[in-house]
Amino acid sequence: MKFSWVVRHPINQTASVVFDRMNEQLFEVLSPPKWMAVVERNDGVKVGDEIWVKLKFPISGFWKTCIIERVEEAPYSFTDESKFVLPFGMRYWKHVHRVVSMDNQTCRIEEDVTWESSNWWIGLILNLGFWLMMRGRRKMYQKYFEKNAFGVDMK
Repeated sequence: MKFSWVVRHPINQTASVVFDRMNEQLFEVLSPPKWMAVVERNDGVKVGDEIWVKLKFPISGFWKTCIIERVEEAPYSFTDESKFVLPFGMRYWKHVHRVVSMDNQTCRIEEDVTWESSNWWIGLILNLGFWLMMRGRRKMYQKYFEKNAFGVDMK
């Protein structure tokens, strides 16, 4: 079963500034709590970089994804994809992180997700969880970029 959707997050900064600050530090801010998942590797967001996550709850398993594309001009984007190392119930994952200018001072982050499940029932449950997780990132993004704009270390 295939799922595809886009979640949009408005940000009160320019697209170029936001894209420049989408890095390993942001990924740490967006990561789920340690009781749900542990990030075991986080290379960054350049082509060839990998992210490895050990999942604990609500599903367990290992998830490895790789940055396969990066566009450093408007509309800015980078894409991570996973085909081989995914937790139970998943066959494929592709996540395009796009930064689109709305005007001279604001932009939006678009999380464009396409993924496939090996089982329709598990797929429906996981899809709802993924979508809710992405929707829940809005305040985290806004807080990160607001603090980051003033030079505050987010660690």
